[in-house]
Formats: sequence, structure tokens, C-alpha cells
Amino acid sequence: MTDLLTSRECLHGLLDYVERCQRPMGRAARILVRIVSNHLCLLNLLRHRIPLRLHQMSVRSKHPTDQCIQ
Repeated sequence: MTDLLTSRECLHGLLDYVERCQRPMGRAARILVRIVSNHLCLLNLLRHRIPLRLHQMSVRSKHPTDQCIQ
């Protein structure tokens, strides 16, 4: 069951839901808390989520990418 819940698509879906909601409630929030409480799951989550987030920020940025110094 943990393998199913820690799949990349499931984690991204849960995180997107939590980010969109002011007060995430119910099953999604409980599943996310359970996953994040496991340090291996948290490391897996950070390893996949942070590069994806940085890529999305760079794609959506209004600044020219060749002038990015960050």
C-alpha cells in the first residue's frame, strides 16, 4: 500500500490538492501526513518535487532565461 501511495503521480496529485486548498481536509491530508512522517518518503518527495517546482518556475517566469542569475 505504501508503494502505491508514494508513487510520483499520487504524491504530486496530493501536493497539488493541498497547495490549492486553504484548509486541506479529509483523506488526502491524512495520507499526506502519513507519507511525510516517514523520512524515506519525505526524501523521495523532496527529490522529485523540488526540481519539478524549479523547472515550472523557470518556464513560467516572465524574465528571459539567459539573464537569470539565481
